[in-house]
Amino acid sequence: MVNELKAMGWVFTYIGADHDVEEAAKRIGVSNILRFDKTRQGTREMFEKERNSRNKYYNLVAENRSIVEGEYFDEK
Repeated sequence: MVNELKAMGWVFTYIGADHDVEEAAKRIGVSNILRFDKTRQGTREMFEKERNSRNKYYNLVAENRSIVEGEYFDEK
């Protein structure tokens, strides 16, 4: 289902802590991954990074451009 929805333009992100985040995301076909430390500071940083990346995505959509798969959380 994830691959079908991705083909329709959906973007998925797997956010996790305390397990093999990359493997879990890979199993369900998700390439945008955000691993975070399960601490107060780690959680704050995760939400900030997610918010910044979501805003970057919205700006690209507004410009009618697309993000490269797997680079959703790229710091560029």
